[in-house]
Parts: sequence; C-alpha cells; structure tokens
Amino acid sequence: MVFDGKKFAGEIIANLPKKRAKLAIFLSEDNVSGTSYVKIKTEVAKRLGVEIVMNRIDGDEDGIMVQLPHPDAKKLIAQIPPEKDVDGLRDDSPYLPAAVVAVQKVLITHCSLLNYKKICVLD
Repeated sequence: MVFDGKKFAGEIIANLPKKRAKLAIFLSEDNVSGTSYVKIKTEVAKRLGVEIVMNRIDGDEDGIMVQLPHPDAKKLIAQIPPEKDVDGLRDDSPYLPAAVVAVQKVLITHCSLLNYKKICVLD
C-alpha cells in the first residue's frame, strides 16, 4: 500500500471548521526547511481564519509554536504557557506532538488495510 500523505492532509484540512484564532510562530531565519513548513502552516491558517504572528508574543495568542530547529528553542519552549503549547513540546502540554497525532490519524483511518502488515514510519 502506498499512502498519499498530501491527499490525506487535504481531506482533513477540508473538513476543519473555520475559527477566529491567533497563532504565534517562532522561526529562525537560518531554518531553511522550517521556512517551507511555516509557509504551508500559514497558508492553511489563512484558509481557516487563523491570524499568524511571527517571532513575537502579543499576549492574546490562542497558541504558540516553535519551528524546530531553533537556536533559542529551550528558552522559548520554557516560556510558552502549557495550554498554549499547540505543538506538544512541553512535558506538561495538553497537546500531543503533531507527528504523533498524524500517525494516529493515519492508523485509525487505514487500520483495516494495515492488519497483519509491517509498517515503516519515516520522518
């Protein structure tokens, strides 16, 4: 079985409700690969009605993310209130890391196709 991650993500995004929210994202200017991920996150956020602010905290954010790797990651993550740590980077965050949630959704959605199969998850 070949899994089409982009198609699966598109189906999930299409079913997400629009929501007025604000998300702060911290991105290091040296993080070339992270820039691509943040671009995708920003495009999806706009479609859902989520405002994005970059590299600052105004205090009225609904969520805060640190795009890894980041040179100040430990310091930034420690300053995020647990309830706003939407990437699940803190031990006391109420959220699971995005990769964990993604794998769970794939397995739940495709579990009948995966019975008695060997699975390899690549990052």
